[in-house]
Amino acid sequence: METNKKPTILSPQQQVVLNRLLPVARVATNGCRDDLPIQPLTSTLIVGPSGNGKSFIAAELGKRLSLPVLRINVSSWVVLSARNEPWTFSSIVQWVYSLQGGGGILVLDEADKLQGTGDWVSCIRHEAHDLLDFVIPLAARMPAAPTDDAWGIPDPPMFVERALLEKQLRERVFILACGAWQSAWRGNSRKLGFSQDELPVEPPSCEQILQSIEPELRQRFRHEVCWLTTLWEGWGIGAKGFGGGTSNHAWSGGPLTIMSQYFAGVAPTSLGFSTYSVLPQMGSLNTISAKVASVKGDIAVQLANTKKLFSLDLSSPVGTRAKVGIPLLAGETITEVKANGKAVWKAGGTSGTMPGVRFIEATARYLVFAVDPGQWSFTARKSIIAGRQPR
Repeated sequence: METNKKPTILSPQQQVVLNRLLPVARVATNGCRDDLPIQPLTSTLIVGPSGNGKSFIAAELGKRLSLPVLRINVSSWVVLSARNEPWTFSSIVQWVYSLQGGGGILVLDEADKLQGTGDWVSCIRHEAHDLLDFVIPLAARMPAAPTDDAWGIPDPPMFVERALLEKQLRERVFILACGAWQSAWRGNSRKLGFSQDELPVEPPSCEQILQSIEPELRQRFRHEVCWLTTLWEGWGIGAKGFGGGTSNHAWSGGPLTIMSQYFAGVAPTSLGFSTYSVLPQMGSLNTISAKVASVKGDIAVQLANTKKLFSLDLSSPVGTRAKVGIPLLAGETITEVKANGKAVWKAGGTSGTMPGVRFIEATARYLVFAVDPGQWSFTARKSIIAGRQPR
């Protein structure tokens, strides 16, 4: 059977970084590190600006080695014993157990957020240090091992030994930390003219970035750091089809976050995406597709808008609660909203009932529904108000 797989397109510097990571990842996940006379450091740092493909390289690395990839974002880390669950380290332990003796890649995204002051950051930093030392804290919940109840009498739960999972973490998991370390830019700032504001005048060197990383964190990674600079953009002009370009193209940074958070409308409303909202602002766009990674799992959204129908497909992970908004646009009126084919709202104030979906309110901009975890497909039928053009 033939499959139409889209080829992966990597920039030249992304390909260089991937080629450097492949042999290291093989050593980290082949299960033979304890047999070596010297225990090599395999955890690796990728340093580069936001949006230049650090997480993309990690995903491609897992694809090349046929290994599962777990992505943990430091910004949404939930510390052990916090009120919000699941705790991040317990989720990591459960993932390590699910490998069942095989290898895996753990991506620690936004690792530069491990630096800073405050009790909360300090707690996250200590847990991250334990992870990089392949130590599972005592407070982390251990997964329950399968029990034999062949006689019809359930055995008491038996938990997996911590030492076995630490060995699995040490011998079978490749840890890849990604960060921008933008604080290094402050060292290159100076006052210009009569302004009292300090303005960055040039990007920091690799040495300056390394000096900005706290030694306690830096020493837990390999000496070799994988560098990614800003993505270039070529302009197809001139006789040879290339007449210029930029070395710091705007689409390599913040706008990517803005597109998922505002265009697609996916934004957290509590720590760790325990609750989040989907309030799209499509403007003149007809379709939007977005996938937002969270500690709970991927949140996937598909949006489509026509003159007569608006549709919103949502994949909401376990352990979350979502508020989904159906946009109310000027010049249009919504007559009916369905969820998974069943009416949950009709014009005139009536609403149906469906397990997992509850109508909350109608604001000036949205019809808002509370949604449980699962796969949901919302459709809203529209009609154009006479004498008015929709926006």
